[in-house]
This record gives sequence, C-alpha cells and structure tokens, in this order.
Amino acid sequence: MEVEAIQSLFHPHQVLKHDEAEKAAIDAETLKNAHCVHFSCHGYFNFEDALKSALILAKSEFTPPPPTDDPSRYLPLKDNKLLDLQKCLTLEDILRLDLTNCRLVTLSACETGITDLTSTSDEYIGLPSGFIFAGSPNVVSTLWAVADISTAIFMIQFYQTLQQQPELSVVLALQQTQKWLREATVQDLLDWIDSCAVISEERRGQMKFTLQWGKTAESKPFSSPYFWAAFCAIGQIN
Repeated sequence: MEVEAIQSLFHPHQVLKHDEAEKAAIDAETLKNAHCVHFSCHGYFNFEDALKSALILAKSEFTPPPPTDDPSRYLPLKDNKLLDLQKCLTLEDILRLDLTNCRLVTLSACETGITDLTSTSDEYIGLPSGFIFAGSPNVVSTLWAVADISTAIFMIQFYQTLQQQPELSVVLALQQTQKWLREATVQDLLDWIDSCAVISEERRGQMKFTLQWGKTAESKPFSSPYFWAAFCAIGQIN
C-alpha cells in the first residue's frame, strides 16, 4: 500500500515487489544513481555478528535441510524454516554500495534500527550506519515491529511532507509526521485519505474500513507511541 502510493511521487521510479524483490535484482549501479531508496520489508539484527544483520529479501527463506558448504549463512526461523543470508542484503553487502547520490534511505521495515546496546565499542553498528557509510546522508529506520496500516499512512505523509516542504530536513519532516499521526483523529485521517491524490480508490476504501472499525470519529487511533515513536532518523540534522 505505501509503496504503491509513494512511487507516484518519484519520476522516474523503479519498484521491485513480492518475488521480484530478490537480491539478484538489486543492481548496485541503479542504486548508485538513485536519489531515494525505500525498503518495505523485514529486517534482522545479528547480535553475534553485526555484519550478518540483514534486510530480508524474496526467496531467502526455505525448508531444511540446507547445503553443508557454510552453516553460518543459515539462520533458523519459525515453522522449521531457514533463512539464507546470502540471499539477503546483509550489512556486509550494504557497506560495499555507493550511495553518494542518495539523499535518503528509508528502511520501512521491522526492527531495522536496532543495534547492540550492550556493546560499549560497537553500539553504533547496524543497518542504518551501514547505509551512512555507503554515502547516504540520511537514514530512517524502525526500532520495533510496526503496524502495517499506521506505517503506510505515516510513510505516505512523510514523503509528501518532504516533497511539499523541500526546505525541511529529514529530521524535521519525520518529527512533523510523528506529531501529525499522534494527534490525528479518525475523522482527520478519513479527510486526509479523501484528499490524498497518491492513494488509489481501491486503497482508500480499504484504509477507511480499517480506520473506522470499532472507533469513533473523535478518537485518536494512533496516539500511542507504539505507532509513531519507532521511526528514527540518523544522519544530517539540517
């Protein structure tokens, strides 16, 4: 939902969705020329080996048994499945990218901003710092598993704010969006959906149904920090 809406704000744009979003399809040369890179997927932080932290891409999960060439590349998941890190975008891969032309990398995914707070020397090492090292001056990531509908609304508004107020820094645009989502009533959000040109008619109906389910027009469905405080900006402050 969020990517479908956000992509219309960028011309040209390239979108890899569902099974298309595999590691082999992520072209380093394309990223080198990108002004903005947006990942809407799951993230993983490896507390034992930070370089094996990764954005989980398509076709990276499979059912055992795994090949025996390198057991360290496979991680156990739920439902007796394994994750093949060589088919994910790991922190080690990210460090090799050239993102010097990229203003913003957004990791709109679960737990992409986590680092090891118990490590006194490597606390800063994580997926966001990898993208900063690769050359992007700004990275937006998340600190916990975020809800789908609130994240979609948040990201659409965030990108619109950046587009409509180009003088704003990423940090201020993020702060403004957090405050907006926290204070918005159901009626405010319904009005926003109707006026948001980048949301399709089909998606508008889905979003409205979800927002109105069991709520009054005056309630603030996303006032809890759970919905908006997970998003953090790292990088330039101006």
